[in-house]
Amino acid sequence: MPKTMEVKMCKELLTCQELSTLLKVRPSTVRRWTSSGIITAVRIGGISRYRLEDILEAKKPVEEEHKKKLIVRRRPEKNA
Repeated sequence: MPKTMEVKMCKELLTCQELSTLLKVRPSTVRRWTSSGIITAVRIGGISRYRLEDILEAKKPVEEEHKKKLIVRRRPEKNA
C-alpha cells in the first residue's frame, strides 16, 4: 500500500474517494451502499465522511456470507 494511503487511513474519517480506493470499488458504489443503508456515513457540513471502524464492522457479515457461498460452490474432486 502506498505511504499516502497509509497516512490517510490513520485518520478516523475517510472521503468517498478514499473509501472506494480502499474497498476497490467505484465511488458510485460507495454512495449506493450509503443510500441503501449497507454502510453509514457521517455528515459534516453537508459532506459525507466514513468511519473506518464502521466500514470494517459492516464488512464482517459480508465476508462471512461470501465464505459460505464459496464452500457451497466447491465441486467434489473426481477420482482418477
